[in-house]
Formats: sequence, structure tokens, C-alpha cells
Amino acid sequence: MNEFTVPDERWWVAAAVLAVLAVLWISVTVFRRWQLRRRERARLSRLDSVSFRRLSSVLVPDGNGSQLHLDHLLLLPRGLLVVAERDLKGVVFGSELMDHWALMPTGSGARLTFANPLRPLYDRLAAVGALAGEGVPVEGRVVFPDNARFPKGHPPLVLHDGSFTADFPAVDRALLQPDPRWLLAFELVAAQAVFGSRHVPVVPGLN
Repeated sequence: MNEFTVPDERWWVAAAVLAVLAVLWISVTVFRRWQLRRRERARLSRLDSVSFRRLSSVLVPDGNGSQLHLDHLLLLPRGLLVVAERDLKGVVFGSELMDHWALMPTGSGARLTFANPLRPLYDRLAAVGALAGEGVPVEGRVVFPDNARFPKGHPPLVLHDGSFTADFPAVDRALLQPDPRWLLAFELVAAQAVFGSRHVPVVPGLN
């Protein structure tokens, strides 16, 4: 009787351990996804607070028969803003003139390189400017998370999430309406955009 009981007990112990590990894995996965969603909501809320409208994850014509992806396009009191996001954490070394920037990721001694993000930003500014029309102010920023550090100084047009609203103050929509010229420009770009996984216009009353 006992010779059959021992293997059965071991099997139940093993099954219990596997169940605990599965629960832990699911919990960690759910927690990480929740953190990602919370960061995404905070990021979008920050963008929405400074703008009248927002297009996110869209493709726009580049003028040469192809398309360029925009992370975000915002309608601001002073014109249009193209936002390019780079979710890179660690120590970053780069300048406007360098072809590649270097990253030392947090918790790793490895040194990685990635293409200068300002070059594609300039392409996107040109494409949006062509669609928006002559005389429309079009700005651009590359936004890194707060835990990306630039020990040699920030290249131009580079911001952190936390410093975004320092360059672009929040919009009080109860007191301020969008400039009709910039609103028309935004709508011209939106009319040419191919929407990706999400298209989130800000302030439903303005649609």
C-alpha cells in the first residue's frame, strides 16, 4: 500500500509546486502589463493636457510615394507638434550630428547603438509641414522616459516624459480655443493619415 502512496504524494507535491509557479508567472505577467498600461495612460494624459487634439499611431504620406509613421501629432495653441517616442532606459550618449547614438541599458554593462532619432524626426516634420500647408508652425520632439539619462547633455529637441509640460504648458480649454488656422492644418493632415491601432482625438466637442 505504501509503495503506491509515496509516488502519489510526490506527484501531488510536484503538481502543487507547478501550480504555484504558474500562479506566480501569471501574476507577474499581469502586473507588468498593468504597469505598461498605466504608463501609457499617463503618457497619453500628459499629451492630452497640452493639446486640443491628438492623432496617435498614424501613417502619413512622405511626398515620395511612401508613408511615414507618426507616434503622435498634437494640435497646440502655437501650431502642430510631432512627438516621437523612444522607450529606452539607461545612459544615452548622442548628438545632433552623430549617425548613431549609444545606450548603456539599466542593469546591464552592455553597450548598444541605435540610429540617431533626430534624422527621422526631421523627415516627419517635413512631411507634416507639406500636408499642413505653408506658414503653419510645425515643431517636433523626441521623448525618452524619465529613467533615460544624458550625462553629456541633451541633444536639441529631446525631452523626458517628466519635463514635457515644461516646454508645452497645459491648455485650459475653458478659456482657450484652437487657432482656426492651426485647426484647419491639423484636419488637413488627419485627412491624409492612415490610422493604425488607435486614433484618439482629444476633446470630443471639437471633432
